[in-house]
Amino acid sequence: MGKRDRVCEIGAEMGYASEGNRGGNIRVATTVPSRLRGLLGTEPGNDLLVLAPCASIHTYGMRYSIDIAFVDRTGTVVLSRRAVEPGTCIGCRTASLAVERAHAPCKRWFELGDPVALVVDEPNRRGERL
Repeated sequence: MGKRDRVCEIGAEMGYASEGNRGGNIRVATTVPSRLRGLLGTEPGNDLLVLAPCASIHTYGMRYSIDIAFVDRTGTVVLSRRAVEPGTCIGCRTASLAVERAHAPCKRWFELGDPVALVVDEPNRRGERL
């Protein structure tokens, strides 16, 4: 299994599944280029992107608004924003990772204090498990 195919489980109650595609795919971006690119150049859809590590995001060059949630090392949402417009920069010092998707006004999104579970089937380059 390659890096792109890492299996993770996050926000299953929101219709996201790493296997079975119950509503959207989950991508994990762990390299600098993939984190910088994020959702840039993509079309709005049901996919969820996890950026790790990540304490800030930008929407420069985006063509659509996104929903963003920052999660700390304990797996708790410490900042959540909906409909972040293109051309915006937002960050959270205590965040370890960020979760983003195309803005979906009718779908549930993470709220402050929500627990988030991210399980990756292989360690990152430093041997750490996310």
